[in-house]
Formats: sequence, structure tokens, C-alpha cells
Amino acid sequence: MSMNITRMDNGADRGISSEEIAHQRRLLHDTYVPGLVKMYARALSEFRRKARSHAQSAKENVNNDMGMMDSSIRGKSSSAIRETVSQQVQRLDLIGQE
Repeated sequence: MSMNITRMDNGADRGISSEEIAHQRRLLHDTYVPGLVKMYARALSEFRRKARSHAQSAKENVNNDMGMMDSSIRGKSSSAIRETVSQQVQRLDLIGQE
């Protein structure tokens, strides 16, 4: 993820020298923006990891519940429940993916 700084106040109306402006631009380009990008990527990665973990836990719970329902419900209702639950479990597998 790259960021392009296309416009920055020239500072002339505040008495800021062109060297100071150039220094601020270098800081933005070389230090601040890359740091923010890394922080964002780290937060996104952590969110996805936790989301996958919670989704796996939910998937296990759903499969356990489906097993209990399946043993007590027979016939067309059982097939419909199995099909619906399987579709929902597949959606849980997608959580946290890029």
C-alpha cells in the first residue's frame, strides 16, 4: 500500500522555509506514512486472525449442535437442517480471509 502526497501547503504565509518544508515532506514520506501503513497492516492481520479463530469456534459449536439435532430429528427435516447448517458453516470458513 503506497501513499502519494500530491499537495502540501508551501508555508510561505507562515514564514516556514523551503528547507523546513522539504524536511517535513521527507519525514512524511520516509517515516510517518510507512509507519502508519505498517500499523494498519498489523491491526488488519490481528483482526483477521481473531475473526478466523472465533469463526472456527462457532463452526465447531454449530457442527456439535447439528450432530445432536441430527440424532433426534429424522427424515426430510433432518436433511433440510443438515443442508442449511452446512451452507452456514461454509460461510464461517470465509471469515478472516483476504
